[in-house]
Amino acid sequence: MKFRTAAPAAIATLALALAACGGGGDRPSASELSDKFQAVGADEETADCVADVLVDSDISDGALRDFLEADLDDDSDLSDIPVSDDDEAAGEAVEADIQECILGDVDLPDVSVPDEGE
Repeated sequence: MKFRTAAPAAIATLALALAACGGGGDRPSASELSDKFQAVGADEETADCVADVLVDSDISDGALRDFLEADLDDDSDLSDIPVSDDDEAAGEAVEADIQECILGDVDLPDVSVPDEGE
């Protein structure tokens, strides 16, 4: 896969931030979401893969629509949008699939931090 310099981090951040969005509306198509990711620097293959994962996910239609309609050219912070428990869980459920879209078959090390009691 080919990436622009900041594309992998931007795409991961935007895709995973979808769980923080809410609202109503019809479910966007994979094509619409892919176009949005390409607009912020993703190559077509990566954008298509992430969009397909999101459309097939349990993330709400409203969350996907809010992301699609967000102005990503300004200093907006998607993490400031309130998160629904259902969309948060749905976003967490697709994290590995999104990472695979972005990174391919790269094995990532476990960088989880143990709780203080462990």
